[in-house]
Amino acid sequence: MKVTVVIPTIERVADLSALIGFLRSQASPGVDLSFVVVQNGPVAREPHVDEIHPPIERLIRRSEYLGSEGGFLTGLQVAQQCERYLLLDEDATLDPESFDRLLAACSAFPDAVISGSHNGHGWWIGQSALGIGSEPVPITRAPWSGLVLTPAARSIALSSPSQYFFLWDDYSLCWKLEHAGIQLIGVPRAVIGNRIKSSESVTPWRAYYRCRNELLYRRDTGSGGMVRALLMRARFAAGAVRRGNLAVGAAVYRGMVDGLMDRRGMRMLPGSAPE
Repeated sequence: MKVTVVIPTIERVADLSALIGFLRSQASPGVDLSFVVVQNGPVAREPHVDEIHPPIERLIRRSEYLGSEGGFLTGLQVAQQCERYLLLDEDATLDPESFDRLLAACSAFPDAVISGSHNGHGWWIGQSALGIGSEPVPITRAPWSGLVLTPAARSIALSSPSQYFFLWDDYSLCWKLEHAGIQLIGVPRAVIGNRIKSSESVTPWRAYYRCRNELLYRRDTGSGGMVRALLMRARFAAGAVRRGNLAVGAAVYRGMVDGLMDRRGMRMLPGSAPE
């Protein structure tokens, strides 16, 4: 099986090297494995990724931060034609058997997109999967990291980006795959984790994209609940203001306006506050 691994990076070279080395060590002789690494922004804090040993096949440099969707789609755009495309965060972790389990599911479900189980949970699953066990199961939504795309799924991803920039863009892709008739299969025993745990759960830029992109997602998918989402976000913003966190409150209100006005793309950089 010919597999290309796409990894956006912000120059966490140690994590990236460990992940690539691990995957190479896990690949069986029947797996032709190649890597596309996308330098996602000018925020290098460690040596350049071309110092990875052994060298990777393809390094794409970008001077601006592309966001989550932009990072993965840039890598998919230049990836060579192959049977599967595995998407991973640069700090992703897999146990020694997870990689083989992902590829085994690819063979068992040749037309489906496969997803690892992010930290063992976190899927949006259908009612039929509520009693989830250890066997592969149909799911409805999954994060970028741990997705294994088919060539058909790659084409869909490249042809209609959501332009959400950060957050909800992976769910948007899953919805598009579902409506294109491509099944999404979750593999509970292929657990995908992350070495780095973000301490930025409630920051202005995250609050902005979480609010704006939920509204865009509900608009794009026709999933309803727009009024309820607006009320919940307004209450959250008001609570942030009462607690003295004016920047988060302002970011949420700005996200509400931009979501309703269908404003997409990069509007706030990570670490920034609303103007």
